[in-house]
Amino acid sequence: MLNRKVRANNWINIYDKSARLIDFRNSDEGLMILNKSYSPSDVYQSNDVIGFTNDGGINWIESNLVANLKSNYSDNIVLSPDRYLILIENSIYDLN
Repeated sequence: MLNRKVRANNWINIYDKSARLIDFRNSDEGLMILNKSYSPSDVYQSNDVIGFTNDGGINWIESNLVANLKSNYSDNIVLSPDRYLILIENSIYDLN
């Protein structure tokens, strides 16, 4: 479960499935790998998407790319406030 601090002592649930944090550039805008589904018989196979939020995780804009991203994610770099490079396995994805 992922939570976001809203005020000094208040937390809210913003995503109730498995996810992997990529980067939050501020309290509102960030990227995560969101798990959409998985195969109980194959723990290495899942359907993940890259999600972007600009409201602190209340709503997510999801990529069209659906793959086993969470376990294959390697690294990322922020090139500018509006551009990320993400390394997943041997592929580089340019998000802007």
